[in-house]
Amino acid sequence: METLYAALAVLSLSFFLFFVKFPYFLHDCVFIVTSLRIRSKRLKFRKRLPYYTVLDCFLDAVRRHPHKPFIVFEDEVYTYQQVDRWSNRAAHALRKHTDLQEGDTAALLMANEPHFIFLWIGLMKIGCSTSLLNTNIRGKSLMHCFLCCEAKVLIAGAEYSSAVCEVLPDLRDCGVSVFLLCDNCDIDGVQSLKDKMDISEDGPRETDQQHSV
Repeated sequence: METLYAALAVLSLSFFLFFVKFPYFLHDCVFIVTSLRIRSKRLKFRKRLPYYTVLDCFLDAVRRHPHKPFIVFEDEVYTYQQVDRWSNRAAHALRKHTDLQEGDTAALLMANEPHFIFLWIGLMKIGCSTSLLNTNIRGKSLMHCFLCCEAKVLIAGAEYSSAVCEVLPDLRDCGVSVFLLCDNCDIDGVQSLKDKMDISEDGPRETDQQHSV
């Protein structure tokens, strides 16, 4: 019996010292298990035809809980349904006022705000990819990154108008359509986009390429 007690004491001490040495071991185990579950789901989705995209996942969430909050930004709250409708407005506006076609790329120079999500999902709905530009770069660096993504359209937040103006001559030479997320724009060669989204329909487009991106 004494041997058993001694063995239990040694085992308990070993566990104690182990967790002192590796205090996040259990957290790491949980992380590994969670990662394996996510990987399993991703593999399952990849085998589906047509492919199960981020857009499909979002639209499924809209159908399941349309009134559940999806974006909380400062004092504003947007439900899944509201984001879906705003992204439809973005899709309609982009189809009407740009030459974007399925497979094209648009670049976003925007801060973290709701319209960033609206435009990203809206671009997916018309079958376009989105390139996210670093908002801290300027001048030649910004232009270099833009050229690398081979985008046909640049959409920038109103607060980045000065950054856009720095590279505007080069963008014009490349035939790029430039938009600022504002209601009115008096910069030659730059169009406003927010006002166009505000007056666009919020219903889905029947021709949206939802499985192409």
